[in-house]
Amino acid sequence: MHRLALVLTLLVLSCFAMPARANGRFPRAQAILSPPGGDGSTVYLRATFGLLRSGDGGRSWRWTCEEAMGFSGTWDPPVALGRGGAVWVGLENGLRRGVDGCAFADVPELAGQTVRDLTTEPSGDAVAVVTSAERQFTYVWREDAAMSGRPGDDAGRAGKMRRLGTGLDGVIALTLEIAPSKPSRVYLTAQSIHVPDARLFRSDDGGTTMKELKVPVPSEPGEEPGRLFVSAVDPKDADRVIFRRLTNRASEIVLSTDGGATLKTVLRMESAFFGFSAAPDGVTYYTGSGVPRDGLFVSRDRGTSWQLLSKVGVLCLLATRKAILACNNTGPGELLSTSVDGGKTFATISRLADVEPIACPKCERPWPAVRAVLRPDPGDAGPPAVEPVQPPVEAGAATSSVHSAPAPARRRGCGCVLSDGRVSAPWGLGILLVGAIARRTQDRRRSR
Repeated sequence: MHRLALVLTLLVLSCFAMPARANGRFPRAQAILSPPGGDGSTVYLRATFGLLRSGDGGRSWRWTCEEAMGFSGTWDPPVALGRGGAVWVGLENGLRRGVDGCAFADVPELAGQTVRDLTTEPSGDAVAVVTSAERQFTYVWREDAAMSGRPGDDAGRAGKMRRLGTGLDGVIALTLEIAPSKPSRVYLTAQSIHVPDARLFRSDDGGTTMKELKVPVPSEPGEEPGRLFVSAVDPKDADRVIFRRLTNRASEIVLSTDGGATLKTVLRMESAFFGFSAAPDGVTYYTGSGVPRDGLFVSRDRGTSWQLLSKVGVLCLLATRKAILACNNTGPGELLSTSVDGGKTFATISRLADVEPIACPKCERPWPAVRAVLRPDPGDAGPPAVEPVQPPVEAGAATSSVHSAPAPARRRGCGCVLSDGRVSAPWGLGILLVGAIARRTQDRRRSR
């Protein structure tokens, strides 16, 4: 009995004794975005260990630690970029804004609010925010200047953030998007509290009043309603919207041409759509699965039809004027790959070992532990390529904002989860040992 308990203790502790990964998660890129109107040279990556910035199209990276942005742990923050270089980061207790990758200031109006999503305003000078939490109403927030049409300054300051309307009760917000051609049109997706269902809302007065729209239930036997995420609003048609839906059986690309009144599934697969990006031409869209066998797809008719491009797995996508960038995990330590032939082939252009820290005092302390993981010893195979089982919800149509990942997608503890969602050793074996100890104890008590 005591030996068995000792084995279990050592086994569990061995999981926590793995090399430091800053917040305990495998280093991995989650989402990629670029500033409004950019040419693809400046790009940002939200990663499990902070925020990365590149000024050369993803070939080299500067790292901003979580501590500089005002959080730590397993929170996957929504991020938005402004035209003048501003970076907004949504937190569990507020909103922060920075311009140099190190000095982030609180946005006072959002203090204590859980920011579920951010989206860059059509002007590119400000952000819209949705806040939501259990036992709290869901609200849309926008800046004064953005609502009046006045541009913000280079630091992304466009006036005070204003909370709009009376709020929504009983839901947790997931994604928020504003129609580029009609800033008064706002789309919001959510789920009921404690229920993974699909809720869709639309506003025609900038977010002050929200009208709920009916979302059809999947017709497959045993398939749950799942959750709905806004992926893109057509740049010229406010009624044309592309959503992604994740259920317990599949993931779908869903198109609406009437402002969300009706939804039509245009692409479906068993694995999850991890990446989605709108091309700068406003007509072409790309989406991809995290599983190579399901591959990367393209639509050249504004989302109506989709064709398979290549058998490559992607964790995030960004289509620029020059190339298609993709986060991948095809090999240990790989960070970003690029395609210059429209998505047919990809080549790795940067690796985790290429990441360097920015000059920021707050990041000096965590950097050695992060560096040890990003640049393992020559004999170490590096971070394992663990295939995720839930999709993060990343860049929207403007490719300048990235949403927070839904709670089930977060990796906690030592990351001992297999690609198919099964519990892996040592936790799987640990659970079996716990059961064995409990049964043995009960047997002994009954025999007394």
